Amino acid sequence: MTALQHESLATAEQVADWIEGLPYVARTLRLPDLHMKDGMEAPSSLVVATDNVIVPHLVSESINDGMGVISTQLHVDDLGPTGATDILRWMNEAGALTKAKPSRYSWSRGLLEAACRQGAAPLLDHYRLDPSFVKAIEGGGRSLDRDLTYEELTSAVPSYLRRTKLTRSEIGLNFAGNHFLEVQAVDDIVDAGTAESWGLRPGQVVVMYHLGPGPLGSILSNLYAFRAKPQLHRKVGYAFFRSVLHVSRGRDHHRTFSSFNKWLTLEPESDQGMAYALALNVINNYGYAYRTASMAAIVDAVQEVAGADRDSNRLIVDMSHNMLQPETIDGREYWVSRHNCCRPVPGFPGIVAGSHQVPSCLTIGPEGTDTTLSGYDHGVGFLIERAQANGGISADSRGHQIRRLSMTRGTQQIHEERVLPLLERTPLDDAMATLSTDGMARPVAYLRPLATLKHKT
Repeated sequence: MTALQHESLATAEQVADWIEGLPYVARTLRLPDLHMKDGMEAPSSLVVATDNVIVPHLVSESINDGMGVISTQLHVDDLGPTGATDILRWMNEAGALTKAKPSRYSWSRGLLEAACRQGAAPLLDHYRLDPSFVKAIEGGGRSLDRDLTYEELTSAVPSYLRRTKLTRSEIGLNFAGNHFLEVQAVDDIVDAGTAESWGLRPGQVVVMYHLGPGPLGSILSNLYAFRAKPQLHRKVGYAFFRSVLHVSRGRDHHRTFSSFNKWLTLEPESDQGMAYALALNVINNYGYAYRTASMAAIVDAVQEVAGADRDSNRLIVDMSHNMLQPETIDGREYWVSRHNCCRPVPGFPGIVAGSHQVPSCLTIGPEGTDTTLSGYDHGVGFLIERAQANGGISADSRGHQIRRLSMTRGTQQIHEERVLPLLERTPLDDAMATLSTDGMARPVAYLRPLATLKHKT
């Protein structure tokens, strides 16, 4: 079977089998929420280790798409009947109305450069966030253990992308598509000692966000590989700018990156492989920095709406769930892809999301996960949808309700506000049982949704 023929395969399991049989694939790991998404070349919840080959199509174009949780000092009773939705409305209005219209969280050209070269740290300072936040971001909020040089930045990112407002106006507050912003309450603590060390207590209000990688990250991903998902007009635009970017680098570069190759493979030590790896470093730095605006908006909203001290909030975790990077496994280096799944780190928090009606789980990475091929689902949305379709999920017996808002970003316009029952978390519990047994992630606390914001697209 060729790289093009795998598109005709019907199920995620079949595509995973095809990937596993590729000669350069050393190992794979299939996680509980394994499924195919429209327009994707590889299944979600699949971890793949390749031997001396980089395959951009093993992950989506949204590299360093991520999630995070911020804890407040509020108790759910402090919010009253509208407090949770008031926080979401405040944050929605604070967002950029369009990708070219700045908001209070947008960046200057200097901040854009700092984000691309240094990651989250300079933006945390810009937004006056506590320095401890950087310790809660995966990898310290940067792709490498050093800053990228200006020469590396200009090599990876065309000058028009460094100048335009499109890459620095809509920052940190885009909750369209499958992204969301959710006010939650700590509902069920499983690991009391760990929860206490993270400052969590029953009934405490937390805020979870899922978004990224931001405009520049998405554009760069498409300038270094043809992707199936974008709409036709975007494909045409990306194809033109991809050709312009790579033609000046020589025939081999242009042939590699400007083609409509649906399954691109690169040797890490080749010029093309090193160019792609550099672009990945920029994308990852930008993605971590992009989400610091989400953090800033959350602490601002909690202060403005609920009167809570801005400095009393704590970042529990921020991590990527779409990554492609070199890792050492059992003493040997591989390129590892995680499509819509996360890398567990021993002792470090993680998130397995439920849905706007199903609780989410804060997890902790078990020992040994940093030296083996490892991963855990970033969420169990597919398992929840399947359970609902089969009638296998019921309303939570406690009678809790949640509110779901659909709004236009940067406005006060509400398209829809629904009150829905909280559902039982059986699909999440089943997935967590598997992940715990396999040594990938252990549950610490479950977070009950109170109100969710989605942007109308």
